[in-house]
Amino acid sequence: MTYEKQIELLTELKRFQFLKDCKEPFTVSEIQELIEVVFKRRLETINYLHTSYGIKHLLERVSHVVCGGYKYCSEGSLQEAFKLSGFRTIKKGTRELYNISERELRELNRLK
Repeated sequence: MTYEKQIELLTELKRFQFLKDCKEPFTVSEIQELIEVVFKRRLETINYLHTSYGIKHLLERVSHVVCGGYKYCSEGSLQEAFKLSGFRTIKKGTRELYNISERELRELNRLK
């Protein structure tokens, strides 16, 4: 991801007021809003490299980058938000896998 792309994504994320309040956990609707911004592509294939548990931690890290504190994200809320957003899911024990782009995950993971 280029520096300009990182700035563009950070600017888009900073418009979310709920990311500035790290004391309250993510709600399902807040997670849905984030999903629409960071996972714009719905692939035909499932990404087997990242489970709902890892994505939950990634969103908590994004909140840290934006507001300086960690906003808690429950895995159940994340799973519900992905379903409501229209993503395909596959169960892997208590975790879920989604049809999300590896590139978009990497870009999100590179935010600092």
